[in-house]
Amino acid sequence: MGVRQLQTYIQNYVPNGYIDISLIDECKKYFRINNVRPIIVIDLMGLVSMVNNEYEILCGGRFNHYKDFYENLFKKISLYAELVFFEDGPVCSQKMKTWFKRQNEGYEKCLRILEDVYQQYPLKLIPSRHRDIPPIFTHLSIIEFLSKKYGTLILTITKECDAEIARYACLNPRVIAVLADDSDFLIFTGNWKYLSIKQLDHNTLITKEYNRRALREHLQLNDTQLVILSSLNGNDVIQYEDTLIFHKSLIGNEKFKNCSVRFPALAKFINHCLPENFDELLPALAKTIFQNTNAVYLKKIEESLNFYNTNFTPIEPSDPLLKLCRDKTFDFVYAVLKRMPDTFILSYYDLRLDDFPNLFKKTMKLLCSQVGIILKSIGRYWNYEVTTKKSHEIGYNKYYVEPIIPDQRIPNVPLHELLQRDKFPQHDKLRFNLLKWTISTKERFYNINIQQIPINYLKDVLLLTFLVTEEFISVKEADIILLSIKYVEENDFPFGVQQLPEYLDRRGFRIAFLFGKFHSYVEKSFEVTGLQDLCKLINFDGVLFNNLYLHYAYTTSFNARQLLGDVAKYRIYR
Repeated sequence: MGVRQLQTYIQNYVPNGYIDISLIDECKKYFRINNVRPIIVIDLMGLVSMVNNEYEILCGGRFNHYKDFYENLFKKISLYAELVFFEDGPVCSQKMKTWFKRQNEGYEKCLRILEDVYQQYPLKLIPSRHRDIPPIFTHLSIIEFLSKKYGTLILTITKECDAEIARYACLNPRVIAVLADDSDFLIFTGNWKYLSIKQLDHNTLITKEYNRRALREHLQLNDTQLVILSSLNGNDVIQYEDTLIFHKSLIGNEKFKNCSVRFPALAKFINHCLPENFDELLPALAKTIFQNTNAVYLKKIEESLNFYNTNFTPIEPSDPLLKLCRDKTFDFVYAVLKRMPDTFILSYYDLRLDDFPNLFKKTMKLLCSQVGIILKSIGRYWNYEVTTKKSHEIGYNKYYVEPIIPDQRIPNVPLHELLQRDKFPQHDKLRFNLLKWTISTKERFYNINIQQIPINYLKDVLLLTFLVTEEFISVKEADIILLSIKYVEENDFPFGVQQLPEYLDRRGFRIAFLFGKFHSYVEKSFEVTGLQDLCKLINFDGVLFNNLYLHYAYTTSFNARQLLGDVAKYRIYR
């Protein structure tokens, strides 16, 4: 993300550009001088990459462990500073081309790993055969929950998340640092420090600072010129591929990929070859990068330069319903009401095979039911925009889907009443009926009293019901997942099941990721029905599940009732 290879350059070629720094010492120093706690701003998406055990990722994640990790981290930092977390809203239009490209590349990476699983490569060998292992994002819900517990969470909707973070940091003198992993923060101005979230030691809270001042001094560029450097080099708005003709002509075919050569050459070009007048600068940059000065390219240059502008006013909703959603963090409802697109990113899902149902069709059935509840409650209807990959042959694209409206036997109440369970408890029967309706419309399921299911199992068994009903998994596979959850809930594990499996079953591997992916979508059902208080955090252990799957999936001796014990009565998916 950000300016291509700029962090590599500052790490290796800028004197004092990449230096050790103690978060604790910085906070104590600020408090000693100002007698008030400092603020540390954290990019929520940067936190995702802190979970980087590649073997655990390939098993589908260990979310029970992740919760403990993030909770301990936030608790420790909050002893010394106030925490403000920023989370990305929808992908902005300027970066959509880059986003599509990255997601399509991610899908291809996952296919190559899937091939290794199909060919029965040992788990411990798979990461060494690939440049990187695509991350998982299911634990984002855990991070969101804990960020609200230990600080303030802000969803960015006005501009790109980076720009809103930089603006907040500039306007709040108590902000001493931004913890992130995005080279765009090297370009933004301000007195705050840009610290690496990836290098943060969660025990000592020592990390690395990307020294923005050292970068400017080394390249002999001012703040405005550094923004130009970003455009000439390639960033999230201007594709790196678009800059290659210019780079080759400036540096030569052999050296243009070398960042130690490229950045000084670009800095020299900026200082000596570009006009200072802004009106002259746009066409000069368009001609330099695109060899063309028509309106399309001029607009592209202007978007790239304005990307780093922090002089804007965030949008504050005036509509009471939107304000309620913003204040109570009904993020999905807010996005639907604002007609912000949903993005469904495939995670280790092989669209070449037909042993699972049509993913797009089944996912949209769930999503459109959730959207239908929202729209019926406000009495207005529109098709909803979704960005996803529909088939193996077609890359990520935008689609418009029609909402599914609840049937007539389910009454309607105003949305603000439905969402606020604490103020309008009289709608609970409706809430639970709507929740069930999003999961399955089968008559037998409609008559089940799901309120008798304990909170720590409710979301999981509803998700298993959806996966069985839509024929993604069998009842036996659902039982194996439920058994793994039982072991985690009770913190009581059979011998050996917590060790990494030697191999991964080709179907069990994909089921683990399928369960994690749909977990976040079932969460939306709890949100739109006002039952968020019953929506527990994901507690799935992929290592445990894969071991159980290898042991039980192909044996006839699996006795679900005996193994599940009292939990067997929650098997409403049968």
